[in-house]
Amino acid sequence: MTETVAVRPDPSVVAPYHRQYVDQVPDGDIVATLAAQRAVIAALAGRESAWGGRRYEPGKWTVTEVLGHSLETERIFSHRALCVARDDGAGMAGFDQDAWVVEGAFAARTLADVVDEWCAVRDATVQLYRNLPEVAWDRAGDADGKPVTVRGLAWLTAGHATHHLRVLEERYG
Repeated sequence: MTETVAVRPDPSVVAPYHRQYVDQVPDGDIVATLAAQRAVIAALAGRESAWGGRRYEPGKWTVTEVLGHSLETERIFSHRALCVARDDGAGMAGFDQDAWVVEGAFAARTLADVVDEWCAVRDATVQLYRNLPEVAWDRAGDADGKPVTVRGLAWLTAGHATHHLRVLEERYG
């Protein structure tokens, strides 16, 4: 592991909307941060199963939908990071998170099942970043018409998870 994994991304390579997530990530080794978040998510599987179907108000996502959104967004960010790392990251499309949550049918799944899938996705994400060549970290591409780098996507992934863990804590109990 090199020191490059502890360097924060330059704000110019993170879409303005996504900076709110990157700003939530503490300084330090981003791969270690990603690995540590896995344990926090895994612990949610021990919650009572009814919690997974909870909404904090009508029309809002259930807990399993929040986690499903988080895991699918992580898949997209990891795919983008892989494309950019392999120097093939031009013109990647955006996605409609609300439509994806509906199509993912997460509300019909158990909390433990969604947590298990989230952990598998995070394991793959950690392996992706852990094994990148140093030169790949600052490669750039564009996603949804915005500039991205591999480094920015790693921090964005951690920040997005942090954001949704806070939402679960603050709004779902």
